Amino acid sequence: MSETTHTLITPLSREHFEAVVDLRRSAFDNELDVALGRSYASAFVDEVCKSRHSICLVALEGERVVGYALGIANDAVTDIRNALAPRVMRSLLLRPWAILNRTVRARLRQRIAEELRPVRAPNTSIALAEPCILLLSIAVDPAVRRNGVGHSLLKTFEGSARQRNFRSATLSTGVTNTTAVAFYQNLGWEKVASGAADYQSFYRDLMN
Repeated sequence: MSETTHTLITPLSREHFEAVVDLRRSAFDNELDVALGRSYASAFVDEVCKSRHSICLVALEGERVVGYALGIANDAVTDIRNALAPRVMRSLLLRPWAILNRTVRARLRQRIAEELRPVRAPNTSIALAEPCILLLSIAVDPAVRRNGVGHSLLKTFEGSARQRNFRSATLSTGVTNTTAVAFYQNLGWEKVASGAADYQSFYRDLMN
């Protein structure tokens, strides 16, 4: 656990689950979780958190969840993808607009692939040191942003990864999310090629 002045960073437990799902859906309201519905968002968080290869943290102010970070080992990503595949198909079948709208369909295909694809670093001088952990999702309640909560979450996530003997970490964010891009760079994450034009990937050496 770690603390800022008013915020406690601690492992995610079942009592925080629904608040994390709500925060994830509100933070990424144009992304996969909203398009596929709350049941998919809940299944995603559940599958990640119950994996023994994951690191799941929440930021608390009192009893209120004001942030979270979810990560999983790169070599466990396929298991999560396979577990979620039936939920994705069911959610799509219940939402015909997501199937019939060409733009939405393309976006969903891309997001399904990018959400859980292990990040690699082609065409760069950086080789991912294994074992590597993928930071799948991190978010902070808008009401407490710029108060150091995101910084504390990310640093605690890195520390937890080191304690679990991960040697590197990766993540991706939208290239148009300039605030997030600057945030990761300021905290020592290095840009690497992502293989997707609208996403920027980052790498973190956890051995130094």
